Amino acid sequence: MSELTALRRAALESEPLLARVRELLESHGTVGLASAARRLAISPRTLQRELMVAGTSWRSEVRAFQVARARQLLRESQEPLSTVALAVGFSSLQPFVTAFRRATGETPGAFRSRVGVSARS
Repeated sequence: MSELTALRRAALESEPLLARVRELLESHGTVGLASAARRLAISPRTLQRELMVAGTSWRSEVRAFQVARARQLLRESQEPLSTVALAVGFSSLQPFVTAFRRATGETPGAFRSRVGVSARS
């Protein structure tokens, strides 16, 4: 085993990959699979495989991050929904609303109303 391979393996074993993926999303926002793999010093395929072993996927982790960040923004700001959608990595409002509703069972607007924040005009 090469020294580089040994160092990578040691890094993976010292901190679970899933925790490292979540940290990466928190610190860098929504990034692509290839970019994330590069930052984690593993191949994209290895990242996918390791996440599958952990019972998740890259797409699931990104979506969970986006929804969690959106909830935070919806609670703490009065930004329009379209601004929140862009801030969490969606290209437009409709895919954001669909993803948020699938993940939470309610629309972003309903969530915001329930938690008591009104949107800015």
